[in-house]
Amino acid sequence: MLRPRWSWQQVTAVGTENCSRWSKMSLTDILSPSDIAAALRDCQAPDSFSPKKFFQISGMSKKSSSQLKDIFRILDNDQSGFIEEDELKYFLQRFECGARVLTSSETKTFLAAADHDGDGKIGAEDLRIWNTFWYQWEFWLHKALWTKLEVPQITQMCVRLAAQIQS
Repeated sequence: MLRPRWSWQQVTAVGTENCSRWSKMSLTDILSPSDIAAALRDCQAPDSFSPKKFFQISGMSKKSSSQLKDIFRILDNDQSGFIEEDELKYFLQRFECGARVLTSSETKTFLAAADHDGDGKIGAEDLRIWNTFWYQWEFWLHKALWTKLEVPQITQMCVRLAAQIQS
């Protein structure tokens, strides 16, 4: 008989709320613990956090839309369906309870980059669009440069990328 898998997960900052809770899924069910550790090591110093680099190192950039939604649900501490600015500053602590808090400038930069619809908070769709945009854009740009595509072909690729982001 199969049993549901429950794991003990560290979820938020000490002093704000209880730092642990029971969860059906943890980030290590989706991401490699060694990749998470490497991503956290890379941004230990204050003002060294880059969302794009963190997504790359942690492996989040390679995840499907479905997996990103699962990651989002884990990161959404209050389960409101959004990650607000006060939650976002504890982003790293969602991966490891003892990790540092994002600085105010890191939080604002992350929010500005990922808040696609401009509502001041990050929804699962914002996160998917942000992830898709940065990594697919990078892929197409490299492809354009290496294959020496002409301007109309590059424009066509940009239109396709925009259509993917919209869907």
